[in-house]
Amino acid sequence: MSAGMYFSVRRRADLARYHLITIAIAVLLSPAVSAQSADPMVTVEMRQQGFKDMGAAFKGVRDQFRRSRPVMVMIREYSRPLLRYSREPVIENWFPQGTGPGEGIETEALPVIWERPDEFAARWEDYILAAENLQSAVVSGDLEATRERVREMGDTCSGCHDTFREEED
Repeated sequence: MSAGMYFSVRRRADLARYHLITIAIAVLLSPAVSAQSADPMVTVEMRQQGFKDMGAAFKGVRDQFRRSRPVMVMIREYSRPLLRYSREPVIENWFPQGTGPGEGIETEALPVIWERPDEFAARWEDYILAAENLQSAVVSGDLEATRERVREMGDTCSGCHDTFREEED
């Protein structure tokens, strides 16, 4: 088998896996699975896993800029989940009533999320804009513009964490 043919087969397999993962995430994020779940813990676990995925993706992007020579292809791959999550109805699906800490659920999400939903929604809109700006910079191939957008995304995430997430020990 030639190297080009191997790459083509491998690439198709990678794309198939990527599409299956994307479909699985879409199903998990759908209102039928989360907001209407009889067990709030299912929603909380999905929310926690989603934010862990986002954190891992952001760490992958940020770590590229800690290298002496960041690799734009890697930055592009790591940034994809950040944009994908920004296009999902996260607030409606991940933060329905009954999934906060006052419900006897162990979570780092603070009650202020449900007490000031408009403010929380505005912060999520900031995230959406930051993810789109990062994606635009990545697509442009401009490493310095991407570096700046990564800083902005970090500030956006930290700003939300400062108000809406329990401090880490």
